[in-house]
Amino acid sequence: MFKDEEDIIRLIVVDQESLYREKIRSIVESSSRIVFMGGAASGTSCLSLVRQILPDAILINNDLPDFSGVEIAHEINKIAPDTVIILYSDSPTVDLAKKSINIAKRLIDRPFTLIDIEEVVVEEVDKLREYFRKQQEKLPLAEDGTSPIGFRFGKKLKDQESKKLVFAIPKIVILITSPKGGVGKTSLACNMAIAAAKYGIYRPKVAIVDMNELTYLAIQLGIVKGESLEEALVGYIDKNILMWQYVPDTASFDQLTEYMIQHPKSGIWVVPGVQQPSELETLNEEYVFRVVDILSREFDLVIIDGPPSLLLTTTYASAMRSTRIYVVVTPDLQCVKGVHEAMKIFSHPSINVAKKVNLIINRYDMQYGIGAKELSNLLKIPVAGLVPETPEILKSISSGIPFSIENQKAPYTIAIENILNEVFPIFNPDDLKLSDKKEVNKDQKRGLFGVFKK
Repeated sequence: MFKDEEDIIRLIVVDQESLYREKIRSIVESSSRIVFMGGAASGTSCLSLVRQILPDAILINNDLPDFSGVEIAHEINKIAPDTVIILYSDSPTVDLAKKSINIAKRLIDRPFTLIDIEEVVVEEVDKLREYFRKQQEKLPLAEDGTSPIGFRFGKKLKDQESKKLVFAIPKIVILITSPKGGVGKTSLACNMAIAAAKYGIYRPKVAIVDMNELTYLAIQLGIVKGESLEEALVGYIDKNILMWQYVPDTASFDQLTEYMIQHPKSGIWVVPGVQQPSELETLNEEYVFRVVDILSREFDLVIIDGPPSLLLTTTYASAMRSTRIYVVVTPDLQCVKGVHEAMKIFSHPSINVAKKVNLIINRYDMQYGIGAKELSNLLKIPVAGLVPETPEILKSISSGIPFSIENQKAPYTIAIENILNEVFPIFNPDDLKLSDKKEVNKDQKRGLFGVFKK
């Protein structure tokens, strides 16, 4: 049974015993509301994970090797004040209850079952979300371009006035990758970033980083130096990802932009990729972590355009730092083998990102293609959305003007906005319909992972 994306509760578990973390993960797998987002063995690693994910709830064993659960809860409240903290212990004491009363929603004892977890976690998260929704109604009107205020609450805006309210969206990192080239991955990545920056109810700070083996993203965005297409293909870029070895860890937003290029037509900030395939080896795991961590601190939405391979270091390192992973496929059997092999890597305990993976089926309506439902069943991966075949994309690539810049209401643009809105809800749902009433991803009305038609 698929979880409803709008009501899910993203949970982190902190316990020094890996077997117990795994036990809790297996327990919540059968929950209709709770999604296990990761585990940590210490307070230090817990804080790092919280910064990356900003979970809805966190279960913390009070007896950790470096800090107590109470001490870590204090720090979490500073980083993510809207995260529900639940402490547990083998033998809760009155003294522990007193210490945790103002920083944790509950103190429970283990062992516990799914019923115990759902009863506590769901109740506390729902109460907090309801509180934030009520607070939203009291917020003053704000000018266009207002950024998040730090809280997450209901994402559907019901009337025209509410569109101007200050509202909050969690900061997220999205990796867009594919099992092979030629499936439209880079076009989806850059057009999704542009749509978020130009067409949302508010204007978030959007960054896109190129992890490809060549500067394909820069070519599509038209930011490669050159007076003609021929010159651009052999041209150069003033800045690229290799320069990020000189970026200070504590760089401010203004300092970061010295190492980035702002796309003039959309305002998104771009980290261009390497210029030679051999340079991709420089982007080891530590380097990728650092780039993504710095970007996610300063930007609301970070989109990573991964290479057309799911087995490279840049891919799985980016995956480990991402909130959501979109694997772009076309409805043909060549994609199936590559995705199967990648999921073995993504499911490995040292990476453990398989639950973040969703499919985007590009050109889902292409003639002679496999049906979307059949493809989803073959790969056993949830489908985030269907993107229609759009021949005009090739013309936009040649012109250096991304398709969504001049085609806001096109089925292609609306399809990618529908996909993005499930995890980064900045679009008015009323705007995500075609003017002729023929909606993109119509089956998603029944939930994110509805029944898909061929």
